[in-house]
Amino acid sequence: MRRGRADIPVMKRAFRRIRPCGGKIMALVLSGTLLLSTTGLGVNAVDLGGSQNGEGGVVLSYEWPEGSGITRSSENNNWTMTVPVEEDSALTWDDVQDQLPQYIIARVQQPQEDGTSGPQESGEPTTNGTDLETSAGTDSGNDPAPASRTGDETGLISTYSEGDATGGDSADAANVTGNAGTTPSTDGGDNSSGEDTTPSGDPTTDGNNGNSNTVESNVELALIWTQSSSRTGDSDTITVTARLLPDGYTLGQDVPPLTVAVTAVPAETTDDPALDQVAFADFVVSEPEAPQGTVINLFDYWTADERNAEDTEYQANAGINEGHFLKFGRGLATDTDSINAYYNASAKPHTEIVQNTLGTDGFPMLTAGKNWSASKPVNESETTSDESLSYLFDPESDEGNGKAAFSNVEGLLQTDEDGYYYYNSQENYAYFDEGTNKFILYDTWGVTARGSSPNGQFFPFASPERVFTIDETSNKLTQTEVLSDDGSLNHFFGLSMSTRFVQEEGGKTPGGNAVTYNFSGDDDVWVFIDDVLVADLGGIHDMLSLEIDFSTGRVIVYDDQTDNAGIQRNNQYDNGEEVYNEQDDGSFTTLKDMFEAAGKDISNMDDWDGNTFADGTYHTLKFFYLERGHTDSNLSLKFNLTPIPESEITKVDQVGNPMEGITFDLYAVHDDNFSIEEGDQPIWSGTTDEYGNLKILDEESRSAIAFGEFAQEHDTNYFVLKESEVPDGYRSKGETHLEYDPDTGVILSRNYWTTGSYAAPKVMATAKGQLHYENGGGALDLTDEDIDPLNPPTVFAVVFKRLDMTGEIDNPANWAPISGSLEDGWTVWDGEGYMTTRILNAARDSTDEDEAFKNTFAFGTGGAFQVTVEDLPGDVTSYYWYQAQKAGSGQLSEDQESQVAYTVNYYYYENGTLHRLSTDDFTRRFSTHIYMSNIKDYLLVEKVNEDNEPMNGAKFALYKAEDLTGYLNDDGTVDLEALKDVTPHDSGTTGELSGNVSGEGLLLFPTEGKVLEQGTYYLVETDSGNKEYKVNPTAVKVIVDETGVYADAGTDDDSVSTDRLVGSVLKSMLRFVRDDGVDATLNNIKVQILTADEEPSEDEEWQWSDWDADASGEEEQHLYYNGNRSTGPYGMEYSPTDDKITLTAKTETGWNKLAVRQCLEHEAISEPNGSYITKNGSLRQDLDDQDISHLFSSVMLVTVENEPINPGPDPDPTPGTGSLTIKKQVTSGDAGSAAFEIQVNLKDAAGNPLTGSYAYTGSQSGTISDGGTISLQSGQSVTITGLPDGTRYSVTELNSGEYTVTYQNQSETITEGATVTATVYNAKSSDPGGDDDPTGNLTISKTVQGDVSRTEEFTFRVTFTDEDGDALTNNFHYSGDKTGTIGSGDTVTLHHGQSATIQNLPTGTRYQVEELNADGYVVTASGAVGTIPKGTAYAEFVNRLDPDDPDDPDDPDDPDIPGDPDVPDEPDTPDEPNTPDEPGLPQTGQLWLPAVLLAAAGVILTCLGLWNRYKYRGKHEA
Repeated sequence: MRRGRADIPVMKRAFRRIRPCGGKIMALVLSGTLLLSTTGLGVNAVDLGGSQNGEGGVVLSYEWPEGSGITRSSENNNWTMTVPVEEDSALTWDDVQDQLPQYIIARVQQPQEDGTSGPQESGEPTTNGTDLETSAGTDSGNDPAPASRTGDETGLISTYSEGDATGGDSADAANVTGNAGTTPSTDGGDNSSGEDTTPSGDPTTDGNNGNSNTVESNVELALIWTQSSSRTGDSDTITVTARLLPDGYTLGQDVPPLTVAVTAVPAETTDDPALDQVAFADFVVSEPEAPQGTVINLFDYWTADERNAEDTEYQANAGINEGHFLKFGRGLATDTDSINAYYNASAKPHTEIVQNTLGTDGFPMLTAGKNWSASKPVNESETTSDESLSYLFDPESDEGNGKAAFSNVEGLLQTDEDGYYYYNSQENYAYFDEGTNKFILYDTWGVTARGSSPNGQFFPFASPERVFTIDETSNKLTQTEVLSDDGSLNHFFGLSMSTRFVQEEGGKTPGGNAVTYNFSGDDDVWVFIDDVLVADLGGIHDMLSLEIDFSTGRVIVYDDQTDNAGIQRNNQYDNGEEVYNEQDDGSFTTLKDMFEAAGKDISNMDDWDGNTFADGTYHTLKFFYLERGHTDSNLSLKFNLTPIPESEITKVDQVGNPMEGITFDLYAVHDDNFSIEEGDQPIWSGTTDEYGNLKILDEESRSAIAFGEFAQEHDTNYFVLKESEVPDGYRSKGETHLEYDPDTGVILSRNYWTTGSYAAPKVMATAKGQLHYENGGGALDLTDEDIDPLNPPTVFAVVFKRLDMTGEIDNPANWAPISGSLEDGWTVWDGEGYMTTRILNAARDSTDEDEAFKNTFAFGTGGAFQVTVEDLPGDVTSYYWYQAQKAGSGQLSEDQESQVAYTVNYYYYENGTLHRLSTDDFTRRFSTHIYMSNIKDYLLVEKVNEDNEPMNGAKFALYKAEDLTGYLNDDGTVDLEALKDVTPHDSGTTGELSGNVSGEGLLLFPTEGKVLEQGTYYLVETDSGNKEYKVNPTAVKVIVDETGVYADAGTDDDSVSTDRLVGSVLKSMLRFVRDDGVDATLNNIKVQILTADEEPSEDEEWQWSDWDADASGEEEQHLYYNGNRSTGPYGMEYSPTDDKITLTAKTETGWNKLAVRQCLEHEAISEPNGSYITKNGSLRQDLDDQDISHLFSSVMLVTVENEPINPGPDPDPTPGTGSLTIKKQVTSGDAGSAAFEIQVNLKDAAGNPLTGSYAYTGSQSGTISDGGTISLQSGQSVTITGLPDGTRYSVTELNSGEYTVTYQNQSETITEGATVTATVYNAKSSDPGGDDDPTGNLTISKTVQGDVSRTEEFTFRVTFTDEDGDALTNNFHYSGDKTGTIGSGDTVTLHHGQSATIQNLPTGTRYQVEELNADGYVVTASGAVGTIPKGTAYAEFVNRLDPDDPDDPDDPDDPDIPGDPDVPDEPDTPDEPNTPDEPGLPQTGQLWLPAVLLAAAGVILTCLGLWNRYKYRGKHEA
């Protein structure tokens, strides 16, 4: 294909991307669009987030646009590119400028305005409530990774609205993207992903995390090209240089200049296979799914000085042939004993070229002493040594010397209707696309055979244009005239494949087919199983075939000819075909024969079943294939090996953020002491990916390893999983102890209450060929030829829960279907109504009949009809199947029956009829998903004034202890002036936090981009943030060790105190926190604060006070899991039980830690069997007095108090007096600096005016007597002190003007030693006193029906928007059962019978009320969405547990299930219990699908927003 200069290089990648779409029109449109976008940029620099940027700056690094064609020269390290020109044409400036890129992607350091803070996370709100534009560097919309909260990679902070946790002075920080820039590539390749010289994640060049006077961002800078040197003489090179636009941008030091040497190349040398593929895209077979556990590597070899030279003659010592015995080439010797000779017109293999076991490096080894002469007659002196073939098959070995390697390639193997993986070059031509690392299969064969093989040759590196033309009349591919001996086809290549598998029962699939492995082709093929050569098809020969039958163990190497039915070369052994590996007695060779010949011990009966492998054993098959000759090349593969289920690890921090780059080591240990002995080495290691996931795979083949295989190989069932290194700033949770149960294949975690690491089982259920109905009324025949594998019958698995653990196990009424997930919680469908309906609801996890069924079966490898159930509620040891397996062939004992809480049943849904299937017709194989959490260390700082009110804007620095040597005074204070030259480890400013930690006056360490490494620190206040307050000079000592963060509260008079927050429960333990009918062991907890007088000395442990089992209410706090981080103090996940806050005292001296115990005092009912059950039916395991503190993040809180510079009189200096604080707040409308006069009336208990005057301080100061007034602006407050005990006060605003006035505590009684706060609220009135009242109210009410807790708190989020859809920015007062202020997006909590009225909302305001934590309830909401009227709008929420399904009048009193489980006389499988999984469940019958018209109408109404009543499904809806 010739290409002129109009086909610029940027089109290449466009065509690659559109290839899977097919069609020429799409290609033309996309390429045209890409050309416009590449060449049509303006002269402004465009920020990657879309903002214009003309400020100028220094370019720190840059990259060329993808597809620019500019690369690094390997000779002089300069930029180069090539431009195609027609033959006999000279390179001109016009040729060059057409193809030069019009911009670069630059990482720019820009000057920052004085007074701004350091970098602010993209998407973070500014102080005026607006959002900064999000940069392209944080495009979470397309990121498959779990997204952390906006502006917070830690997941602990959502936003900063005041202050800046990066150490800056203002929250109006500049928007900084992540570091997406790259430096120019030096590897000579296309610089689309060059290496970054700036440390990842650090947006500055000085390492100060944004505390410098510059900001970095990624921008596109336009280029203006000029010709800096012209073509001279015979030179075909023009040098060009670019200038940056707009002006003001310069290249930084050591940044390569924008100079490119452009060289002409002939147009015909620029053939691009990607362009060829576009023309043939309509004839591509849909990309097949890669087989699990199979890894394919592809290799290209050449025997010349360069890769793309034609194969014209044999070169014995060039390219891949140089220095090696095994030769590739044209015209090799024939019919000799040389390993490089061709057996002319024969399929006979040349055996024993390689040894019968793999070498220690895992690759075939040449047999020593074999002749390798390529001449005829042979040179007898040319003999081999035992050379490894790793130089041919190792994808990691050096490339360039005659070899190019492509590892883990995809797309070659398809799946047929029987579930076999296969490829056949006689049916589909396969071309390997190096750009995508995938094969592309075409819908017909390709190359015509020159030799004796059939047409349809395998040449993966020959482009489709070389092989095909398109018949425009029939719109089909037709083969070109190219023959298999054409020198341009690239004949020399290799392929290796590794497949790990488990031996099925009897060597047959559940559907009854023999497990087989078939190959047909040429040249060398060697197949090893467990490193033993079982099939030797070596040599350069004609088409030769192999069949391994794992049901019999037969290994047959044969010449596949026309079979008895007249089908030619069917890749299957047929009687009468010539066999090349028969035994001396004429019998077939077997797997056992080959292992014995290799010197392996075959005496262990646990490893063998006759001549084949024993059931349930694990094996690795390795396939090595070479094409060394120069004529035919054909390949056919077909196998149905059973893959091993994958086990995996998920690693997150305490709030669920994935942890990348964590390396784990797995050890095999001797017993259940789980001790790693000195000298023990890991048996497996792996590292988590960007999503925190790690599959337990074989390092070489990247296929799954089963724990049963570990147990088989290391002769133990006990394992320890351990982090090889804990990342800085995190706490280790210790070792994870795992036990493999050989009776069931289940992996159990044995110390999860200590570590929080939990091994959740995954079960892969496989159906047999016949699935019998449980009632004996028929069967589903999966072998029926009419069944379409792509549209299989609807068969699904449903988990059932036993409702009463003391009730009969075979009572159908004692079981209910359950659905859900670990993440979202569980639903027990135990209401009234038809059992069929409840089963279908559980199968869909919804009452919506349009929802798809979950856990449905599909056809997989070998035709297996399978499903993998990932989420299993409860403990796997409490499943009926597990206990039945442990019981063996006998019945369950009484003790085993008492442990059964769950079972899995299987159903076939056909035309509205539901059939329960016999569980004997299913096999199970288990793997595991290990959930692990590491706690990231945080220090929470709270700043308050003398009235314990939060203070924003205070600055704190965290210094390493060694950096403060010599700066600390004896009294624990520091001199701030002396510290000016000391660089802190971290710094930040207090402000409002929202998200997982919320509140005012808060600062969270570490700040963005930092960690709290283990060590000793000092926390120092550097600026009070308020000129009226002093800086607290105390240096607070902080210790971070492997157990957590600890802070010294110091002395009684240093104005420093400490406290502990429970924080987050580890995400790996979520299965134990919800009271949703499954397991609520951690739903209720109790905590105490333990103290220590001093820190431990070196090599000693902390000496904490003891847990007090008889603690008073003030010494212990009871909490329950609310699951909503926005509620409760500091936004924690646990809230005070019954709203009772008892543990209020902070630590004033010394050190503290949090101690946590399980609480069984609330909502737990003791059962006769010793367990505890909640009213919702959740199990509560009794943890006794076990310390479970390590299952919670336990945030360390340090509170620092500031004193005013000019303090007023001490409040209440006289005994028998109290205080009154008056606050002013304008909730709507901009009052500016307007002052409001507030009259204060002061009466004694008899109603007589008080005599005398009383002092007040705060925003104003002075004295006041009865009837006097105080002038306050919005946000100001004063405190009147010295008021006699029993004084009755009242406050009245005198000049409200256009505002509506409401009060909180307008009149109350003063009590001794206490302060009462009276708040005066104003809301804007545009027409005061007019007929049209401009404001209205919204009342939210809560009602709970049924036998449930009346004190459970429910959280409601309220949003207010104006007619343009913009959120209101004001706060509004609410009163009723709860009082306070609320803004759009804020929340209020209510329990049963409570209501709150939000007042003075502008009429016409649009509102929406959402209930956030209604899991477990059916919620009916009325008025949840609407518009504020003149008057009051009502949003009423009613929760109930009662299901709304109709009664089941037709349910028989006695279901059609026998009282005892059905026991078949002859179980189908010897290891499967005869008792079905769920004995006694009722039979199900006909179910007619309802009309969909009503549902469609409902969808339309929902879209129009006309539904004000809606329901939430909870855990007990039927």
